[in-house]
Amino acid sequence: MLTLSKSYKLIQKVSLLLIVFMLKSCVVYYNTSDLRKTFQTNINQITNNYSKIKIDYNKKAKIYNQLSKFIINPKLEPFNSISENKLSFDTVFQKMTKQTNQLLALKKRFEKIVSGKNEIKSNDSDWDKIKSIKNQMKELGDGFIGQSEIYSSASNKLGNSITNSGFKLAKTSEYISQIKQNTTSLENSILNIKSKLDIYNQDVNKAHKFEIINDSTLLSKTNLTSEMSDKINIINQASLKLNSLKNIFEKNYSNQLEIWIGQNTKPELITREIDIQINTITKAHKEFMGLSSQLNN
Repeated sequence: MLTLSKSYKLIQKVSLLLIVFMLKSCVVYYNTSDLRKTFQTNINQITNNYSKIKIDYNKKAKIYNQLSKFIINPKLEPFNSISENKLSFDTVFQKMTKQTNQLLALKKRFEKIVSGKNEIKSNDSDWDKIKSIKNQMKELGDGFIGQSEIYSSASNKLGNSITNSGFKLAKTSEYISQIKQNTTSLENSILNIKSKLDIYNQDVNKAHKFEIINDSTLLSKTNLTSEMSDKINIINQASLKLNSLKNIFEKNYSNQLEIWIGQNTKPELITREIDIQINTITKAHKEFMGLSSQLNN
């Protein structure tokens, strides 16, 4: 006869067996249509965000690439810092591109597994595969959201570093027009002083011929015209360099609508050389006119 204790133990064993049996016979499943909708909704959100990010990336990358073409030494500040920001900007964008591609690849893998199936049961061989895809999609989706915040920060940092760098975009046509205006004005001035020197030489020689001035005065005035001639030679050499620089500038940039200017840029270097020649011509011209006043006296 069973005692109460033995009866209780027997009931426990039977109950345990029933639970095990029920667990083995209980089958859960994924509805493939529901999964597809959930996956597609998440992927659509991510790809839409990625498309906007890609537009922003391409825009800023284009600005950086255009600016870099005009830089003389990329190791100098502020361009060096801009390049460091661009590297961080590239890195986070590449991560997001990879995440987006991985999500799309998972979706393809999912479609291949569930092709022709309305549901995936827990006792199917594909159950663990679908479960793994779900987990990976969630992980990638969460990662993409995190990278989006990092990207936004990197994008703003790069944009601000360019804006505050001192580098500026200038219209090429206006820049070339200003150079031409300066050089044309100088060319007219050069022609004028050359004409003056010829007249001075003629007047001095004529004055000596008709004994209006003596030999000593002739020598003094001839020395002055000689110095004036030296100033014209300086002006001529600077003028040749100026025209050469102007031609180089037009050749390099006339086919571009805009150019980047600022310290450590190629246009700025040419412009600085142009300014040097303009200053040389201006100085020599001023000295020429001073000698001219002495000659008249």
